[in-house]
Amino acid sequence: MTEHGSYVYPVTAQSSTVLEVLLRAMKALDVKLKYSEEVIEIERVREDASGMPSESGWNVRTKTWTYTADRVILACGSRAVPSTGSNGSGYELCRMLGLDVTDILPALTAVSCSLYAPDAKAYVPGSARRQGRQSESQHTADPLSDASGTRTLALVTVLADGEQIAQERGQVQFTKQDLSGIVVYNLSRFVVRALHRGCEVTLSLDLVPDTAQDVLDQTIKALRKKYDGISDDRILCGLVSSRLIPAVLALSRQSGQSLAHVLKHFLLKASALRDFDSAQVCAGGVRVTELHAGTLECRAQELKGIYLAGELIDVDGPCGGYNLQWAFSSGYVAGLNAAMEP
Repeated sequence: MTEHGSYVYPVTAQSSTVLEVLLRAMKALDVKLKYSEEVIEIERVREDASGMPSESGWNVRTKTWTYTADRVILACGSRAVPSTGSNGSGYELCRMLGLDVTDILPALTAVSCSLYAPDAKAYVPGSARRQGRQSESQHTADPLSDASGTRTLALVTVLADGEQIAQERGQVQFTKQDLSGIVVYNLSRFVVRALHRGCEVTLSLDLVPDTAQDVLDQTIKALRKKYDGISDDRILCGLVSSRLIPAVLALSRQSGQSLAHVLKHFLLKASALRDFDSAQVCAGGVRVTELHAGTLECRAQELKGIYLAGELIDVDGPCGGYNLQWAFSSGYVAGLNAAMEP
């Protein structure tokens, strides 16, 4: 099933279907499955069955058993959605083998934000409470929280220290604490890396992406001329969702910018992403330079016979089935090459 042109999902629209299909195929192939066997160590086989020195295989140790194999494929998943068993232990196994593992960060999740007026000296309601600072305006109503539950079309631009690093158009959703929606999920991969580098990260939302700012300016001036004394909140009716109007007015007031400018540059300061519990995938993992691109076997000679697949590798993509496809494709490549005769 394809949505939005390129987002591919199971026909059932349920992720559990993917697992059921894979288990069905494994059962048909008579693949042996061992559950509740946490791997605690992977080491080279030093002696063969006759006690002679050997460097041709691997011992995979659990708390209760040691499995010996010529080749090992690590497909342990990431830290995302730990309720499914993804505890990040695979990264530690890779580090124990000497592989270079980057920092692991949550991705494809909502971004915590606050209204942002970079040139304003005055307090923007909501920013102190969201960032944990004390302020005389601490009890001022937060206009951004009024937008909770709002879905709207926007062109979202991510800026790190003022430089654009990503942009995407689509529907965004405001919650009490976060900015959400598929567009934000896709951009969160860039946001989390920039925050991790220590950058100041802002999201600029064009709330009326199909209308130029000069046209908006002319429209607003025409309304003021036609309806003498009309209030700004009445002007914004029909231009933006009613729940967003308090935030637009607050940002215009604090920044000193026109309504048209704020509608085209609705600025939010990103402070964090939701934790791994809510993240669909992780950004980071074993660097791709550690692996042979055509086989996904480790490049280091001392790790010959070790293959990686899926989220253990520093590869992540947008929503729409791309991360699942990477898991399937990398697993296929690793499995096919691991099964070949030397």
